[in-house]
Amino acid sequence: ATALGPGNRWLTATINMTLFAQCGVDKQTVLKWLREANAIWAKCCIYFSAGTITQLTDAETETLTAGRGNIYETNPETTAPAIGKPRTKGPIDLYCVQSIDLLPKTKGAGTPSYGSAAIAPPRGANGTVLAHELGHVLGLLHTSTIGGWLFDNLMAPNTEHTVLDQEQCARARRSNWLLPTVNGTLLHAQEISIDDGGIPEPEEVEPLIYN
Repeated sequence: ATALGPGNRWLTATINMTLFAQCGVDKQTVLKWLREANAIWAKCCIYFSAGTITQLTDAETETLTAGRGNIYETNPETTAPAIGKPRTKGPIDLYCVQSIDLLPKTKGAGTPSYGSAAIAPPRGANGTVLAHELGHVLGLLHTSTIGGWLFDNLMAPNTEHTVLDQEQCARARRSNWLLPTVNGTLLHAQEISIDDGGIPEPEEVEPLIYN
């Protein structure tokens, strides 16, 4: 375990994953992306743990989505079963799908109202996209400034960067989807890092903490 000291408290959320039949990647890949997302969110002392992982067949996918197939629909009026029902607490639902709203360039989606996110590997989703969509679940919007977009931020519309600022960390940490850890200490903190040589171990992370 990694103790971060007084005032530095980790918050956590469990993610239950459902892989649609034509998701395009296996669960090991999605778990790798989750580790990459955790490495990004570590600066805010936020950690996402893997809960259940369900791999659906074609028939099971059709049943879950009421015949809509390997698509995550973000329009509440469609009442797509994959999105679920509005709620304010519980595990976060992550769906690995073939397409978001049938849009060819959309890599993912996320909503705090449903505690739900989706990634579309066939459209180019990866660990950074997952981190971005989890940001939406935690209440973060796309970044913008007067006169244009901030492109060097995790929450930029076209996700390529991993920067999160103090205000974003503070807002995310107020999310209903996050729960405190035991004594503010993150167990199994070594799972945050990945073996690419470029992401620091948890002991070296400089978190931006707001309680």
